[in-house]
Amino acid sequence: MLKWLSAHMDVKVDKIVLVAPSLGYGWDDGSFFEGFKIDQNLTSRASITILHSDNDREDIQRSTKEIRATLPKASYVEFHNYGHFCIEDMHTEKFPELVDIIVND
Repeated sequence: MLKWLSAHMDVKVDKIVLVAPSLGYGWDDGSFFEGFKIDQNLTSRASITILHSDNDREDIQRSTKEIRATLPKASYVEFHNYGHFCIEDMHTEKFPELVDIIVND
């Protein structure tokens, strides 16, 4: 989503929720993000919320840090011990916090 919206600067959207966002660090073939730069004005075209877990993988930690530095106006929510927000890490299929952010923010 970040890559597409950064390339299409004429597009506005209401809301973007990034859950454990990746910029491709640690991928075997990182060419998907090669030459990609996040549009620093993206928060003027969309409300952005970044969801991050304090115990996610290092590549996700790095990506989240970079996105936050580039988009300081984005909202940020950190969770404790949610891992990569998958069933195996969260031990549940339910994620009511995400539903609340999507519906109410």
